[in-house]
Amino acid sequence: MRTWLFMIGIVLFSGCFETRKPAGELLKWVEDPDNGLRREKAVGDFEIIAQYKPLSYIICNESKNITLTPDEYNTREKELCGMEYFQVRLKSPSPDPLIYGGGDQNVYHMRNDFLMFGQKDYVYLLRGEDTVSCNMYHFVNYQGLAPYADILLGFPADSTKLNTDRELVYDDQLFGLGPVHFTFTRDEIESVPQLELN
Repeated sequence: MRTWLFMIGIVLFSGCFETRKPAGELLKWVEDPDNGLRREKAVGDFEIIAQYKPLSYIICNESKNITLTPDEYNTREKELCGMEYFQVRLKSPSPDPLIYGGGDQNVYHMRNDFLMFGQKDYVYLLRGEDTVSCNMYHFVNYQGLAPYADILLGFPADSTKLNTDRELVYDDQLFGLGPVHFTFTRDEIESVPQLELN
């Protein structure tokens, strides 16, 4: 009986230290809201989803299930390092968030232009005592092919502030959603498994 309990304890204990996952499992792990790197908030008729994107997650997504060598992975990681990446998804009940609430083509184009160029000034990252401006901003308009739009964000990383929580603030200027805050804790960010490379 003792041996059996000891074996179960070892299996459970070793499961706590699983730090490597193949690409497909890593992608699912990062996107699982239970792991803390994906936050969802309902605001009015909208759902706003914020996703923290570790470098390994970005590289896995880019590789499209092609097995990477360690050298290929390290090269891409060096290209991406120096930034912290996030995605904000605006999901509306309409077939396209830009036509939410009706409106004509002028309203659609005004919203598109603002999300492409103006909203960047209303997105920032709180990291410790610092307020960090967005350095990389890219709006993805799916042209009605999806009931959401994505905004890809990059903020300069600060190696002296990596042991702090991050609070992403999306201060909506178009739909009356107001500032929406998403907190990603240091422990959640540090718990990301490593990518298993062949």
